[in-house]
Amino acid sequence: MARAASKFVTANDSIIIGSGTTTQFLAREIVPQGHLTVVTSALNVTFELLKHANVEVIQLGGSVRHTSSSVTGLYAMQILDQFYCSKLFLGVDGIDLEYGISTTSAQEALLNQKMISVAHQVIVLADSSKFGRKSFGKITDYSQIDVIISDDIPKPYLDRFDSLGIQTIICGKG
Repeated sequence: MARAASKFVTANDSIIIGSGTTTQFLAREIVPQGHLTVVTSALNVTFELLKHANVEVIQLGGSVRHTSSSVTGLYAMQILDQFYCSKLFLGVDGIDLEYGISTTSAQEALLNQKMISVAHQVIVLADSSKFGRKSFGKITDYSQIDVIISDDIPKPYLDRFDSLGIQTIICGKG
């Protein structure tokens, strides 16, 4: 999934990468062509990208969540007001047909909503275990999602995403 997502990163791009283990794997897969600017809330993503001299990392500030090593809160949201990026790569904890996409933290959900508002294209990375799950903090319905990348997507979800014009990419496990 991370390799497939990394193909969306283009030369001289400005992107946002959300928090989570899947987005950390994405950061490892990125081989920047030209200059790349990455805005992120995730400390683990920052550490992965510091290996590249041609990547400018803008680390959002705020309260650090122990469970995800990411920041949330007003400061992070205010910093995002200063940017507009071509893509947002978003890891999620739940994808439900009716509820939409969600995460375990209400504060993280609010930050993810702000990230969506400052990105041209929203790319969700979610392994198959996330489908059929609702988490505490709703991020958004499907109207703001452009691409969903997963190792497997149940048919009812594929049908729904197709009807909404959401591009789906299924990557085999392993």
